[in-house]
Amino acid sequence: MKKNTITRTYLESLSFSDLLALSDTYGIDVPDNLNRRFLIGELLDVAKESGNDSSDMIVTREKDEEQSLSERLPESYNVTEIGAVLRNPAWIYVYWDIGERDVRSLKKHGDYTVFLRVRSFSDRAALKSEDAYDVQIGQGDTSEYLLCPAGKKIIRVELTASSATGTTVLASSCPVEIPRSSKLLTHIRPGKDGDIRPISVLSGIKELLLDHYVHHRESFF
Repeated sequence: MKKNTITRTYLESLSFSDLLALSDTYGIDVPDNLNRRFLIGELLDVAKESGNDSSDMIVTREKDEEQSLSERLPESYNVTEIGAVLRNPAWIYVYWDIGERDVRSLKKHGDYTVFLRVRSFSDRAALKSEDAYDVQIGQGDTSEYLLCPAGKKIIRVELTASSATGTTVLASSCPVEIPRSSKLLTHIRPGKDGDIRPISVLSGIKELLLDHYVHHRESFF
């Protein structure tokens, strides 16, 4: 077993669920709207009241969980958000997180599903999307690669939940502008690979297209 005294560095390395468990251990009442930063502050106050005596506040961890704090990042920051980053003109990397408060709110209405809604816009100032499609994700997923819709200029991805009460947009990414310099990438489709040069084939673009079509066919409609 490895022992860790309560310090800000140590608390920052824990996931929000671990922080909640630690709060329960020391009798800290956590309201629904308390965010990660204030929860860490509450735990530090308890440590300070105990005089920072390592025998009063110590957390033990199994050997197989031992890891340098500089290498360990929390699984969740308890903030509902979504981001989208252009990997290349054909693919977007999307990552997201759902805070505990939103999860509890969704669970109050029974079963729910979470999915990504990809919207296309003519320009950054446009308020109404030209087109949209949904991508199903697992409740434990936190990231996904999406093929850019062909011929579109601006993309925005919404983290959306559906329950018995209806559909709710939990968070929206910033607009992502798709480069339009390559006609090949604008009209790319599985099976339509006559214009792909041999040098481009070496990148694995055919295999990527086929894999995405099999698992995320809605992107092509």
